[in-house]
Amino acid sequence: MHPGSRKVLNAFLYDHIKMGRQIPDRIRFVTYTTRYNRDYWITVDGLEKRYERGEVDARRSDNRGRYGIRTKNITRLVLGQTGFAREISIDG
Repeated sequence: MHPGSRKVLNAFLYDHIKMGRQIPDRIRFVTYTTRYNRDYWITVDGLEKRYERGEVDARRSDNRGRYGIRTKNITRLVLGQTGFAREISIDG
């Protein structure tokens, strides 16, 4: 690798390492099976029709007080990190 490119790449990587793991406040997740069912603070534990597209579009407020979630083909959803939640809305 060119030395100049290596410096730019290393600076980029070190900046992101310093930030640590960022847990997003919005998750858009698609699965066709419950074998691959987790993403950060959501877990899909049931699909209405297996091997068909199951979707979750989940948002939470910055203070984790409100959760708004839309699903398709999902029968069971587990939410993590809801200790401060005052309102959880799933599919309206």
